[in-house]
Amino acid sequence: MIDNPQPSSPEFPKSLLDLGWQGVTPRRLWNALHSDGPGGVLLRGAAGAFLIRALGAAAAVGVQILLARTLGAAEYGIYVYAVSWAVFLVMIPVLGFDTGLLRFVASYNARQMWRALRGVLVRSHQITLAAGIAAAVLAAVALQILGPSLKPHLFQAGLLAVLLIPVLALTTVSQASLRGFKRVVLSHLPEALVRPLGLALLVGLFLVTRSGPMTAPVALGFNVLAATAGLALCVGLLRRAIPMEARRAVPEFRTREWISISLPLLLTSSLYLLLGQIDTLMLGLLQGTRDVGIYNVAARMSVFLLFGMQAVNIIAAPMISELHSTKSTSEMQRLLRRIAAWTVSVTTPMLLLTLGAGRWLLGLFGEQFEIAYFPLVLLCLGQFANALSGPCGFLLTMTGHERESLRILCLTLATNVALNVPAIHYLGIEGLAATTAVAFALRNVLMWNKAFQLLGVDSSVLALLRRGT
Repeated sequence: MIDNPQPSSPEFPKSLLDLGWQGVTPRRLWNALHSDGPGGVLLRGAAGAFLIRALGAAAAVGVQILLARTLGAAEYGIYVYAVSWAVFLVMIPVLGFDTGLLRFVASYNARQMWRALRGVLVRSHQITLAAGIAAAVLAAVALQILGPSLKPHLFQAGLLAVLLIPVLALTTVSQASLRGFKRVVLSHLPEALVRPLGLALLVGLFLVTRSGPMTAPVALGFNVLAATAGLALCVGLLRRAIPMEARRAVPEFRTREWISISLPLLLTSSLYLLLGQIDTLMLGLLQGTRDVGIYNVAARMSVFLLFGMQAVNIIAAPMISELHSTKSTSEMQRLLRRIAAWTVSVTTPMLLLTLGAGRWLLGLFGEQFEIAYFPLVLLCLGQFANALSGPCGFLLTMTGHERESLRILCLTLATNVALNVPAIHYLGIEGLAATTAVAFALRNVLMWNKAFQLLGVDSSVLALLRRGT
């Protein structure tokens, strides 16, 4: 691969970093956005994904504020706890296809292997649907067994949340397929905009026409309807993204090969998901659902810091895989510098804004939620450490080092669980936020170091200081 594939126009820099902060002019940024090289692809995709995620975050926060103020801390905690369990169980029917399809779809499409492309799309959705229904049935049976020991509203909300499992699983697989086709911005629409806006619309209609109080089960029912609308849109977008040659091809099924590759990825993606949900699940089990609602508000707000990094990472994942396959270390390091520059320039202002306006933002959810400010500060610092480490997790999984990533995730999860029990018992949500922040930092430092050892590239913001390497 040519070390610098961008156009040789004197107006376009080899890298946005080569301009220096003072050399970034509107005209050069415009040229960078319209470049066909990896810098242009990264910048366009990241900007689009960031915009959609930002709009989606605004919509999601708006509907969560509406739900929190309408339901109150106790009912809102039940709602959040039920949804958290559904999101956690979604990883089972997905079976690692959310990561595997990034490889399969991008590879088959690039090599015009139309039969294999159609086959992997059909079979992954078939398996996910069947497994999603099975997981939902098993979850419903478990709820029936636990029913007598649960509060009525928690039991009812749980039964409705079970319906989310196959819906969200299919949506996840369809989104991964769209990203494999490099339709990254479109892949965000169902979950980032359609679902929160649909939920907000249904809640708003209920509040206008209601004949009774809003409860957690009612909110869960609306969530299921909004998620189904998002799935319908996602499937429609995917059908349009599939090349005509693949649509007409007779599918070739390599089920054993696809599952053998995706299942190890399931362990990695499941551990990531569990790390993201374990604090909420353990808090609900040890402290009660009311604290879950309060803590969840702080956790949601802290995730804002990752929008810029997540937008870039989704674009960069298939690019990392491609650069690794061509053994272009210098080009991969250049890509990682671009990611680091975007991350530090977006995440730092978001951190300062969230910390400065944190109390006011929490107050929007209701006075009961203002006590979450200190947990918010701790979680934001943990997420900031996460962002500054760069896409170290993607760097390992997209270059064939899933086992190393898996070991680090297992160590981090075990540490997090061990610390959570005494932290929740003695310090409540403040202790939980502290241990979660420590887990974020530990995971990313270990992954960054391992990726540097194995690949010889630096994914962190320290790469900005090593431009000569």
